[in-house]
Amino acid sequence: MGIFNFAHGAIYMAGAYSPTCYPSYSASTRGHRCLISVIVVGAAGVPLEKYCFRPYLGRPERQIVMAIALILILENGIM
Repeated sequence: MGIFNFAHGAIYMAGAYSPTCYPSYSASTRGHRCLISVIVVGAAGVPLEKYCFRPYLGRPERQIVMAIALILILENGIM
């Protein structure tokens, strides 16, 4: 798409800390729960792209600011 999304790492971190993939589950069920987490985080990427990045196509400085804002929101939400 040609967008600057530096928030990929923060989005993946949110999926790793989601309740469906928390490390306290047993190893046999954790794999299935982590698969669900991957699907949920992938589905969350659709509205992020539609409402956070698509309105700023052609304006890379605003895309970068939006990505940094998402990083801050996700990291502070996890903490």
